[in-house]
Amino acid sequence: MNKNNKKLANRLEFGLTKALSDGSFEALFNQYPQHVDAINKLQINQRLVHHINNPILPAETPLEDERLWYRFSNQ
Repeated sequence: MNKNNKKLANRLEFGLTKALSDGSFEALFNQYPQHVDAINKLQINQRLVHHINNPILPAETPLEDERLWYRFSNQ
């Protein structure tokens, strides 16, 4: 794969965005018991979250897009 292949990058982004929007990405992720088990073992309610500034993160990184963040069901 060529990292400069814009057509492929756009197609991948389109597919992943669609899968995130229609819920099929989460359904596929949760289809695997290993994923569900790993999430359950995190004990997220006992974790402390540290927010760290990343000055080299590209400005176009879609941090505000909540579909890209995992939502824990017990929060």
